[in-house]
Amino acid sequence: MKRLLVLAMAVATLATACSSTGSNGTSAAPSTTAATTTTTTTTTTAAPATTASPTTTATAQIPDNAIDLTGRAKVTIDVKDDAFVQRVAVVTAGTIVTWSNQGLNAHNVIPSIEGAFVPIPTDKLGPGRSASRTFPSSGDFPYYCSLHGTPRHGMNGRIIVVPAV
Repeated sequence: MKRLLVLAMAVATLATACSSTGSNGTSAAPSTTAATTTTTTTTTTAAPATTASPTTTATAQIPDNAIDLTGRAKVTIDVKDDAFVQRVAVVTAGTIVTWSNQGLNAHNVIPSIEGAFVPIPTDKLGPGRSASRTFPSSGDFPYYCSLHGTPRHGMNGRIIVVPAV
């Protein structure tokens, strides 16, 4: 299954690269800006303040501990005290990912690659609260809680987005 996902990601990346050639024969880099949706009591959409390229999934390895959640329109990541329960989730492009705080402490969700998606601040992810982001295009989106971890240690996770097939 993981090899098929990597193969599908490579084909989608190649197709995007081929279709991104401008009329003057130069290649245009595919856009990786993620539109996002925040859900608390209301839903809003915001573009990231800066554009950064997440790691492309065509070269990213899908780890053995990844949870395959592809084909679902909505996915929930449970946040408990000092841990993202579904630490590495593989989703299909267009999936709405919701982080749901089931613990007693406030948390946040900060992209490890600045600008990869709009961060979820602590006031939106307090105990009993949830917040969402939509991942419209393929990529590898590592994230962490800055209160309880760093991009490499402690409370961190990854959303790996594969193309819809």
